[in-house]
Amino acid sequence: MQLIAPVTDYIPASTLTTLGDMIVRGAALPERLGLTHMFHVYLSGDVVVGTGAWVDIDFDTVLYNLGGDFDIITDFRLEVTEAGYWFINLKVNLENPADGTQLQVRLDNNGFSTAVGQNVAGAAKDISASCCFAGEVETGGYVQGELRHDAGANRNMLGGNRIWTSMIGFRLPIL
Repeated sequence: MQLIAPVTDYIPASTLTTLGDMIVRGAALPERLGLTHMFHVYLSGDVVVGTGAWVDIDFDTVLYNLGGDFDIITDFRLEVTEAGYWFINLKVNLENPADGTQLQVRLDNNGFSTAVGQNVAGAAKDISASCCFAGEVETGGYVQGELRHDAGANRNMLGGNRIWTSMIGFRLPIL
């Protein structure tokens, strides 16, 4: 079984920026790679997050949502319409917590933590944490991005651009 289709023609690097830019511009690369389900979502602005408890991340902006699997209206999570093996990355930035503050992020796959990332603040400045999941998700299953911090007070989860707090993913094609 071949999981990823070979790309047989050359795409000059000078013509490409990011996969998201190519999809937004209507380029055919996803189809050439056999990708039919992929997404990139992020926060449009900062969101205040309380301390101590796990919190779902309600992504509110879609860069692309090929296949329509990411629910940006109701549950703010990946809701799989076609079973398969997925690669998903979550990145969260937290605004200027005190030294020693822990930021933890995780991907919840149908109620189970499947990936966890952590970072501890050093010099008082913004920190980020990320995690990746590569595995099977069944039809009707979901994957939710979550975070927790122990700053002792509310902190801003940074938004406003497509890389600060974001979640991206794609279903691997089976050919």
